[in-house]
Amino acid sequence: MNRVFFILIILLLSTLVVLTLRQNKQEMNATTALAELEVKERPVRIQIVEEKTYLPSLLISGIIEPRKEIKVTAEASGQIVLIKKRDGDKVTKGELIAKVDDRLITARLNLAKANLEKSKKDVERFQKMSEGEAITPQQLEQSRLALVKAESELELLTLQISNTIIRSPITGVISKIYVNEDEFMATGKPVCEIVDIAELKLTVALTEEEIKEIFAGQVVEIIAESSQGQKIYGKVESIAVKANHVLKFNVKIGISNKDNMIKAGTLAQAKFTFKEEEGLLIKKVALVTGSSNPRVFVVNDGQVASRELQVKDLQNDQLVIASGLQPGEQVIIEGQTLVREGDRVRVVN
Repeated sequence: MNRVFFILIILLLSTLVVLTLRQNKQEMNATTALAELEVKERPVRIQIVEEKTYLPSLLISGIIEPRKEIKVTAEASGQIVLIKKRDGDKVTKGELIAKVDDRLITARLNLAKANLEKSKKDVERFQKMSEGEAITPQQLEQSRLALVKAESELELLTLQISNTIIRSPITGVISKIYVNEDEFMATGKPVCEIVDIAELKLTVALTEEEIKEIFAGQVVEIIAESSQGQKIYGKVESIAVKANHVLKFNVKIGISNKDNMIKAGTLAQAKFTFKEEEGLLIKKVALVTGSSNPRVFVVNDGQVASRELQVKDLQNDQLVIASGLQPGEQVIIEGQTLVREGDRVRVVN
């Protein structure tokens, strides 16, 4: 009797286990089916492709350079007794930068002045003596030559004195001082480098096709990190008539920098803007690949399809499409990274 009861309990428990497993499987199948349904219909947001008016532009990088950059060299040799300026100091044209010891030249200059006065008196005396035929014409001529020599000597020493005073030839900023006080400086040695950053230039290289729309006087937007977000503009000053070694044409752009906002030697971009055109525009965020091989996803009858693009222009956060899309197509701009070609999607906007 006990054995029969034991067998019945085992059968009952087995039945309960089987029923539980079956119910769990049904619930799992239902959950899986629901998940598959949800995956097949992922929500996405789209943008309708349409023609819009835009300003075509061309963005080219280059290095900003000072319009004037001068290396001041010594015109007199000697010991440096004074340096008035340091790296980064502003200077005006004619302002004192450094001074070379002039004591020896000054002594020679004073002697030359005395010699000049003596020569003048000699000429006057010999002139009077020649009237009474007390001297020969050759002696008078020699006194006159001595006067000319004394005048030349004084002029030369005066110039040498002025060369001991080193002044700025332009208004600008000292970018580098090459000498120190008490140092001996030879003629021709660099003293400092001065840059004029009030007027800058940006040179960019364009292809033969690109320069067709460029002209002298054209206003160009300059995009530079040092401008701190403020809009800066320049003007095209010249366009090369001969291509460089990479078959591009240099275009020089002048930039006014009176407030010294832009730093020379930094990277900047020149943005050329042209006449209005009509084109297909989409948001840049729609791209599912890099700009070197642009591709987007579109929704076609609730299904994801891929489109390879040819991009004509970049307008801030918008792309101007040359080919690959048609007006009225639905481009996915949100959720495109979560789907693949052929997936089912649900448009939520």
